[in-house]
Amino acid sequence: MSMGSILTRLTQAIGVSDTDTTDALRRTIQARYYDYCQLVDWQVLRRRTTLTFTGSETQGQLLPSDAIGVLAVQRETAGSEKMYFPADESMRYTREGKSRWFYENDDITPTVTRDAIGINNGATSWSGTMSGAADGEYFQIEDWPGFLKITDAASKTFSPGYWGPKITGKTVVVRPPGTKRLMVVDHSGDTDSGEIAVYYWAFPEPIWQDWQDHIFPTDEPLYLSCLLENLLPNRKRRDEWQTYQLLLDNNRGSGALPEMIAGNPKFIAPYIPHGKTGRPLSFGRNRQSLRTRRVSTG
Repeated sequence: MSMGSILTRLTQAIGVSDTDTTDALRRTIQARYYDYCQLVDWQVLRRRTTLTFTGSETQGQLLPSDAIGVLAVQRETAGSEKMYFPADESMRYTREGKSRWFYENDDITPTVTRDAIGINNGATSWSGTMSGAADGEYFQIEDWPGFLKITDAASKTFSPGYWGPKITGKTVVVRPPGTKRLMVVDHSGDTDSGEIAVYYWAFPEPIWQDWQDHIFPTDEPLYLSCLLENLLPNRKRRDEWQTYQLLLDNNRGSGALPEMIAGNPKFIAPYIPHGKTGRPLSFGRNRQSLRTRRVSTG
């Protein structure tokens, strides 16, 4: 389940293993990897974060830049827990008695620093200048895959470690394109407040090195999709291409890709039980006064 194992199978199937071909195959594997990460909310990619809303937000709160999609939004403030329903910003003031969450439509402007960053292979810190660097922010290097989270802007440290080619004088982007803001509103459309838990799924770190593993339970879909991409221009192997396409996905619900997706456990949204009054139920010890009953002796 590593980059190396897929790469070995591909070079054997294609019959070419020179450096340029191998480097191209690595890029193809990584591209298909991130494509498949976006297909469904893979269990190992599910995350949870808490955003604090004060009720005065006009543009919502920033989501992590590596977030692919939101699965559920819930207020966790004790005694006023509730779920928010997904909506579009245009539905904010629709009177349906529901509290909602949506992505803010206002554009987020990335902060770009050109030709100023250096990072060594295996490092967790950068050298050079990064405009907009702040704890908890995410950045990307030019058009390379993956998101790095700043853990200490003053010390220029980030997480996870970087395992790609050595970076020298590259452009860095803080709050890269695709970063979203999330807004929560009550049933009247007013900005809500409280500790808001957001359940989402996120991109994993890129797979650069032969020893790095992908997150999928099997190599087969990644291997087949990359093999198909490389065989497509070769007309002499057209029959092989059709065979591999059926093995990947025959459009009838079977094949390596749909079978892998079907095996992914479904996300179960957090459930908040409510009583007849609509308030969240409490399962603490029930206390009640005990009265001595008088027994008539006639």
